[in-house]
Amino acid sequence: MWDRKQVKETGKAAFKANYWRCVLVALILSLIAGASAASGGATGSSIGQREGIKNEMQEEIQDDIYDDIYDMDEDFDMDQFLEDNPDINIEDLEVEGTSAVISRAAVPSGVGEGLMTGGIIIFVVIILILAMAVALAFSILVVNPLALGCNKFFYSNLDAPAEVGEVGFGFSKNYGNYVKALLLTDVYTVLWSFLFIIPGIIKGFYSYRMVPFILIDNPDIGAKAAVTKSREMMNGHKWRAFVYDLSFLGWILLSILTLGLLSIFYVGPYKRSSDAQLYKAIRDCDSMQYDTAPATNVETPSVIETTVETTTETNANNGADVL
Repeated sequence: MWDRKQVKETGKAAFKANYWRCVLVALILSLIAGASAASGGATGSSIGQREGIKNEMQEEIQDDIYDDIYDMDEDFDMDQFLEDNPDINIEDLEVEGTSAVISRAAVPSGVGEGLMTGGIIIFVVIILILAMAVALAFSILVVNPLALGCNKFFYSNLDAPAEVGEVGFGFSKNYGNYVKALLLTDVYTVLWSFLFIIPGIIKGFYSYRMVPFILIDNPDIGAKAAVTKSREMMNGHKWRAFVYDLSFLGWILLSILTLGLLSIFYVGPYKRSSDAQLYKAIRDCDSMQYDTAPATNVETPSVIETTVETTTETNANNGADVL
């Protein structure tokens, strides 16, 4: 069974041996992930801005209506109107429930306001859908392959100081396969999250945790096969992996106290380097268990033959001793 302290020590040593490149790669990944998350926040905050724009537009339209009504009232000449329409007898006109003065309250703004509100709501919904589609496409096509490349960098860095160019691994000739496998992992994680938060955490953070490294070790493996292999690989290791993650809690708290500086220059790359070593430890542990698995009890012909010869020889020696 793998040892948590040994995993962290190996990851730390590899990180320190290539310090600045590890810091840079970890920072790139953090910035990309942060930008992806910020796009969602920006979309949400823009709703309030559009709401303010909607109110301003409604006020301007109402003002224009009021101005037009006032202009009509000022330009209207009753004497000229009666002169142009001699058939109208002003004495026969009865005005009931009306007012000679048109006020703002008399403007039937409900209809126009409703149409304007409906149009703006449709516009906002369309913008939100487009923003979500762009953010989702960016995450699937850019963030996931880039994260895979960062994992490739830390994985290669365990054996020898790696180059920053390893970050482009996710955009190599197997790009489509990587995108499909990582997307399938995200979909499975979301589906498990529907069953409550804890199953989603167990599946997303632990059962499917090794998918990126499996893709690194086996670039041609199918998407579903990578997910299945990760799930099988983590059987019996999830709790120990959770304790391993928990051992970084103190470093995370210190990173918060330093406003993230400690995370950029130490904790982030240290954790990612250790995560790569964790994959190797679990992989090698499982391989060792497989290679040293006890043999079956079925005796082969050669074993039977050897046993017979040994028994015959022993009996002969015993007969000689008796004689």
